[in-house]
Amino acid sequence: VVGDGKAGKSLFVQEWLWRMASGRDFLGDRARPPVPLLYVDAENGHQDIQERFLSFGGGPGRMGLMTYASFPPVRPLDTAGGGADLMAMIKEAEAQLVCLDTVSRFISGPENDADTWLNLYRHTLLPMKRAGVSSVRLDHLGKDGERGARGSSAKTQDVDHVWELRTQGGGALVLKRTHTRTGIGPDVFNLVRQSRRDGDHYLPGSTRHVLMTWDAEPATGMATIPGSDEHIS
Repeated sequence: VVGDGKAGKSLFVQEWLWRMASGRDFLGDRARPPVPLLYVDAENGHQDIQERFLSFGGGPGRMGLMTYASFPPVRPLDTAGGGADLMAMIKEAEAQLVCLDTVSRFISGPENDADTWLNLYRHTLLPMKRAGVSSVRLDHLGKDGERGARGSSAKTQDVDHVWELRTQGGGALVLKRTHTRTGIGPDVFNLVRQSRRDGDHYLPGSTRHVLMTWDAEPATGMATIPGSDEHIS
């Protein structure tokens, strides 16, 4: 999932995976059995994370099968040691899916060097695939947003889908698939980010992403608040 710093890609993926881990429906997809997953975060601190999940409706006893690691002490994932560190975390969490937020924070080599991403695949992503563990990776757009994620194109060679999240203002978002190996499902989702706040804080259970419909537009009822850059980056 690729987006610039103001699109709110972390916020979107955090809600998506929280719903996946707790067996809730999301964006029109029916509720399914909870999936054990590991969210590895090198972008967001504990205070922001706690506020976000409370605003989704999460909290103690309501996180499902999600294990969350904020700034974990792992070595770079483009090294053998880093791959071993993450695989140990996956084993402990019994995770079937891992999210890396943001993937460029977990490497030691140059982001523009194809060898960096080949090493990430060799040391971390390939062992995960062999273990039957799926991955979701968050990344930043490059300076030329029309060319997708920044850095070497090698970083996307092993993925099944690349999705770009772009803000349209007023809480409206577009999630567009720019690369796919399977072609399964729609290529574009028009979304609305809805939330309510009391002063500087978002109300518990008030934040959600929904498919854009005339009824979901933010004219009345639940106010759509894009939020500060700090909250949704």
